[in-house]
Amino acid sequence: MKGSGAIGMPHRRPDGRTALRQVSFLCLWCLLPAGSAWGAYKNLAVKVGPVEDYPSRQSQGPVTIAADPCPSEARIRTAFDIKGLSKLGLVPINLIISNQGSDALSVDGASITLLDPEYGSLQALPPKAVVDMVLRQARRRRGPLNPLPLPGSRIGASRLEKQAFEIEADFIRKSLKRRIRPRATAWGFVFFQLPTRKSRLNGCKIIIPDVENNRTKQKLLYFDIELK
Repeated sequence: MKGSGAIGMPHRRPDGRTALRQVSFLCLWCLLPAGSAWGAYKNLAVKVGPVEDYPSRQSQGPVTIAADPCPSEARIRTAFDIKGLSKLGLVPINLIISNQGSDALSVDGASITLLDPEYGSLQALPPKAVVDMVLRQARRRRGPLNPLPLPGSRIGASRLEKQAFEIEADFIRKSLKRRIRPRATAWGFVFFQLPTRKSRLNGCKIIIPDVENNRTKQKLLYFDIELK
């Protein structure tokens, strides 16, 4: 009904987007911290120490990899300015990789797994999949959207879309990169979803099978790091 302000079935806009897509951005608004009227997303700086500072680590020759898990909401919020990851069982693990050799290395993040004694082997998730899971959860539990801006408000929708892109870009930027330069230390997150929420990951292991020397094309033995 015209003028009622009610949200009906998704309708196609002239630019090809649907009202349903705009609603998903409105759902994202609820997940952002209340730092401003628009809940501005902050790109938090991640504090990373020397690889030797982390108890969960393993070395092979000049290469050392340490794992720094974030199993609780408080720990997650030190790296990502968004709520609700721990409620979905999502666990970011920061991998700190020290390559003191003379050759660059390649690390295949998609092949990394988390070995849980209760749930078995869990595959790492792409950062975009993590953001999409949070949005879907928000849509399921969100009630009436008012007093948030309605989908017809292009000013509100454009700001929310921008924030959604900023969040996804931040997750991608902080995710593990494939190439590790020689005589350098790099870090990046891999993401896992556990069937239930855990505040500790003692006894779990992170398995990194594909670490390759870029010059010789030889693979190192897989890294098997117990989380402490």
